[in-house]
Amino acid sequence: MLHRRFLRIPLAPVAVSAALGAEILVPDDHPTIQDAIAASNVGDQVIVRPGTYVESIDLLGKRITVRSAKGPSVTTIDGDRAGPVAMFTGTESRSTVLEGFTITGGRSMDGAGLLCMQSSPTIRNNIIVENSAGPYMGFGGGIHCDGAAPLLIDNIVANNSAKSYGGGIYCFYWSFPEIVNCIVAGNRADNDGGGIYLSEHCDVNIVNTVVARNTAIERGGGLHCFFSDPTAVNSLFWRNQASEGPQIWIGSHLYHSSMTISHCDVDAGRDGVFLDAECELDWGPGMIDADPLFAGTDDFHLTYDSPCRNAGTNAVPALPESDREGDPRIAQNVADIGADEFYTHLYHLGAVAPGAALEVRVVGAPGTEELTLGLDPNIQDPPRPTPYGDLYLPLPAAHERELGPLPADGILRLQLTVPPTWNPGEEYCSQGLVGALGEPNAELTNPVLLWVE
Repeated sequence: MLHRRFLRIPLAPVAVSAALGAEILVPDDHPTIQDAIAASNVGDQVIVRPGTYVESIDLLGKRITVRSAKGPSVTTIDGDRAGPVAMFTGTESRSTVLEGFTITGGRSMDGAGLLCMQSSPTIRNNIIVENSAGPYMGFGGGIHCDGAAPLLIDNIVANNSAKSYGGGIYCFYWSFPEIVNCIVAGNRADNDGGGIYLSEHCDVNIVNTVVARNTAIERGGGLHCFFSDPTAVNSLFWRNQASEGPQIWIGSHLYHSSMTISHCDVDAGRDGVFLDAECELDWGPGMIDADPLFAGTDDFHLTYDSPCRNAGTNAVPALPESDREGDPRIAQNVADIGADEFYTHLYHLGAVAPGAALEVRVVGAPGTEELTLGLDPNIQDPPRPTPYGDLYLPLPAAHERELGPLPADGILRLQLTVPPTWNPGEEYCSQGLVGALGEPNAELTNPVLLWVE
């Protein structure tokens, strides 16, 4: 499945407000996520252990946090095609947080994955995949916003579909979402807006987001804009498809639309954009049309030679402090274009299952001669306060491996097999050192939790 290829699993949850309420564990305290939500009060955290939960959830307008304990790759909410998987239809504000889940199996006319009605929740670090808005008419396969202003940050919205509009994200009637550090890829709409659909006063901000390989049968493969005024900066619109306006469609009927775009990579440049005669396009500075040189077909990390590296702008009011994986957003003085910032990093492709093939990738400066990959249950997140974190620990020889050097594209690809002796539910931690131990320029990668499925 597509979502298995994107994500590294963070060990620690994103920090939340210091004024926390109670912690409610699922399934320890309540057997279902919805039961835990019903039992929660303002400021509580509903923490969900790894597993697949076949249910639909309604946040009930509560100002609470619902998050997974181990990340979206190992914690799934499956709607079983019985309606939207998660609903925000009350008074949810930015202090209502949904974080760290795979959201899948939704089927509904409106918002098969997530339905946001007159609400403004924070939707962070989720994989919203393989939801379907239909079967006859459908609006918003992945996410549906109606009079809503959610913060959509660090999410993957992939392989969703809509029978009508908005395969990935559908925004309608005074919706003002912030789309930051997101990947919107491989979605499909049978009419308009394969990736993102905007209609009627949807002044959306799109920041450091990848909109790639989405398909609309008619208009706006990547982005459809009607009677709205979106802004896009530091973002990618690449290899989207539509009969008209494959990357971006800006149109009108009685009312005009306008779009402001700068420091973005747009496939085919202005030729990839349809602009109605009554509409406006502010094609700002820093615009490029170049192959972004992603690390792979479904891997949207940037390689070292990517024209998107150091090609964005730092002058963005909503510029996040980190990319969607927690790396510094401004790694080399200038922000990159896209959801990923090129930075020393460790991640893997594929499920961690006994005997399964696993590809481990290390990102770093090309030419670095010495790379070390450590695997040990004693590695911590955050690492111990030593110059090289937990790699000062004595690791068994079988659990430490010399790699290097880093190739010209800055990404080392290592093919491994998950030991068949590993058992489901076990946890292992891996971390890399780019450079020689003791050298001042050596850099420690992020730690990665391997949770065996």
